[in-house]
Amino acid sequence: MSENFKLLKTILLIVLFFFSYANARSNYEKSVVRISSTLSLYDYKNPWKDPARKNIVGTGVIIENHYILTNAHVVSNAKKIEIKKSNENKSYYAKIKYISHQADLALLEIYNKKFFKNTKALKISQDIKIGAKVIVVGYPLSDLRLSSKKGNIRKIKYESYSLSNEDLLALELNITLKEGNSGGPILNKNGQIIGLVMQMPKDSSSTAYAIPSFIINTFFTDIEDKKIDGFHSNSNSYQYLENKTLQNYYKIKEAGMLVTDIDAQEKQLKVDDIITKINGYKISNISKLKFFSQFHKKTVNQSIPLSILRNQKIIKIDYKLYNSNKLIAQEFNKKPRYFIFGGLVFTPITRNYLQSIGMKQYEMNMLFYEQKRTLQKEEPVAWMETKFPHEINKGYISKVEIVEKVNDIKVKSFSHFVKLIKDSKEKYILIEFIKKQSVLLKKDEAMRSFLEINDNQKNKEEKNVDKSFI
Repeated sequence: MSENFKLLKTILLIVLFFFSYANARSNYEKSVVRISSTLSLYDYKNPWKDPARKNIVGTGVIIENHYILTNAHVVSNAKKIEIKKSNENKSYYAKIKYISHQADLALLEIYNKKFFKNTKALKISQDIKIGAKVIVVGYPLSDLRLSSKKGNIRKIKYESYSLSNEDLLALELNITLKEGNSGGPILNKNGQIIGLVMQMPKDSSSTAYAIPSFIINTFFTDIEDKKIDGFHSNSNSYQYLENKTLQNYYKIKEAGMLVTDIDAQEKQLKVDDIITKINGYKISNISKLKFFSQFHKKTVNQSIPLSILRNQKIIKIDYKLYNSNKLIAQEFNKKPRYFIFGGLVFTPITRNYLQSIGMKQYEMNMLFYEQKRTLQKEEPVAWMETKFPHEINKGYISKVEIVEKVNDIKVKSFSHFVKLIKDSKEKYILIEFIKKQSVLLKKDEAMRSFLEINDNQKNKEEKNVDKSFI
């Protein structure tokens, strides 16, 4: 009897497993869609050129209220978004309802609500366990057929989201995925969404990163007021005081989080503050990961309670979350800005521009690290390598020089730079750079030269020079 019972139990478990798997499959076939986007991509290295068009394929998942959830990078800069259901050829047009480039998330709305006939919205679960087995569903390599792969959650960690270059919590998956899986749901054994495929590292074929469901839910909280505020982000630095010698030095009895440097816009914390509690958790009882995760479970302008040891006294504050303005920002859905003066081309230094010339952002960050306070820059400006040849700029060569002054006035931003030149009453315009190089041009000649340069470019059939510049 016991042997028969064991055999029956084994058979029952196998049947239950395949039933649950088949049930999950029937769910996601009605819920996971193929997204085809026609993107408009600007050339930041040659900003006067018309944008190029690129077609990409990604994945999305139907959620409640007739929305489709996907990655921002699948639809950002899209001129056209088409959606197809599994095993159907008909395309439906969609538009972006909300998008967070910071968290690489987008919510799409279908124009034709008939699309949702015979579909099923999937629920989102925050029950995430390390080592748990998952199913990843999507359309890899632009496949027209829906496919699924099994994997498991290797760890939860902070990862740099490649779209925004910001560190947010991510799931690291032990799985091999392909282009086209982006935006696809990570499903648990109950067919619920616990994450969304985001990116794959170039140095590993068996690892993928996903946006966890608690980041997705924070995004949903963010859009309740119909606008995107974003996630807390600044350049504060902290040191975890778990070393007993350090604790003795700072006269604390248990672990705390020492504030070692603060963002230029930080108004609530001070260097040498020691955070002893965050959101009700004692620092000594939580990991560094859990400490930092508290800042991303609420949105900008919301607050989290902190207990701080300052000057040997405990104070309590409601720490208001904020997103610090970045010295070198990433631009989305924007035409690149540029300014031509005397045939020389100037542009704001954005992450888009740095990527276009192959420079790493951290290299530029290091260049500005010591200067960010002294130069008081809101936005650095570069003299681009490209120039339009003319007698007036003969001998001037740029290797991407950073503008410091115009006629001895420090440049704060790109718009400030343009204004200084346009509004100047001086005969000469002297542009100085951080590396002590300089350019001197007669203003009236530089203004006239644009028309001559423009005529020359027309003769060469280069028709994309923007005539709105001097």
